[in-house]
Amino acid sequence: MLSCGADGTAILWTLADVTKAAGGEKGNVSVEALAGLWSELASDDAGKAHEAIFRLIDAGNASAAFLAERLAPIPRPVTDEIRKRIAELDDDQFSVRKRATEELARMGALAEPALRQALAETVNEEVRARVKKLLQPLDGPQERTGEVLRKLRAVHVLARIASPKARTVLRKLSRGSQYADLTRRAAEALEKLDSTH
Repeated sequence: MLSCGADGTAILWTLADVTKAAGGEKGNVSVEALAGLWSELASDDAGKAHEAIFRLIDAGNASAAFLAERLAPIPRPVTDEIRKRIAELDDDQFSVRKRATEELARMGALAEPALRQALAETVNEEVRARVKKLLQPLDGPQERTGEVLRKLRAVHVLARIASPKARTVLRKLSRGSQYADLTRRAAEALEKLDSTH
């Protein structure tokens, strides 16, 4: 079996791998085990992450409830600090532009909605280049790591569980900022689920 994740990874599994990965306490998983699987979703080791995906899917609604507590929609409002940093990308002083870029990179997904909006509205080529560079880790599967991967993989888990509880979590995530990748992925998963049921 070949599995492909939203993070751009593909794994070729033997039937024994799938049986082992999906094995375990069907629907009866401890909170500690779920927490361990949650940690593995952020792993750079795609094999570990995909094993965690299979086990979370197998746990069904227990996983959906666990993920509901850990996933939140990307907020729509743009904070004043993010707006200020984006404006500083166009500052006359290089040191100010550099500091703003570093601060926005540190903010990561929190700044994503405002960065996407800035990219859509900005004509200054240097600002556009800086914004594109800041968005790269959020856009390119090969660039994604840690928390970004975990959230996208969690959306995949919820889509595969497809229970009413999982759909509720996906619906909540799909109501985030329209510019956020997590919002779009959750909305796409819901759309696919709705079209197949």
